[in-house]
Amino acid sequence: MWTAGDMYLAEAKRLLDSSYSSSRPATCQALLLMGYREIGIGAMAQAWLYIGMAIRMAQDLGLHKSADQWMQGGTSLFTPLELQERRRIWYACVIMDKYVSTYMGRPISIFEQDFDTELPSIDEVCLISSCWICLSLTAATVRGDGRMATSKVRP
Repeated sequence: MWTAGDMYLAEAKRLLDSSYSSSRPATCQALLLMGYREIGIGAMAQAWLYIGMAIRMAQDLGLHKSADQWMQGGTSLFTPLELQERRRIWYACVIMDKYVSTYMGRPISIFEQDFDTELPSIDEVCLISSCWICLSLTAATVRGDGRMATSKVRP
């Protein structure tokens, strides 16, 4: 068994024990990361459980529903950045559900007809201008033949 990251996993489990009772996007992300870690060391059964918990928490948060029109007092309930974060978390759940379930021969938990969340927008990734993705995207242009032409960008 691999021991890489055991200390971090133990601490994450300790912290999560106190936060399972209330669903939060960060807790959902932590569960996904714990699932990714278990995949990395070949502990697929444990990964399947963590990812399943992340999915249930994401559904509890309503991440499976389009929140673009959710209003409170005439104003949007979420900022554009929060909407993108919700979408990224949801689609991480969707992808990992399909991956782990297929690998293990178990049924998937998320069906296409059960959610209406839009895919994250690549344009809105760049709301954080200093992120490395934004820097590389601004350096890329599409050539006439549809392929990407890149130029070096210095951050």
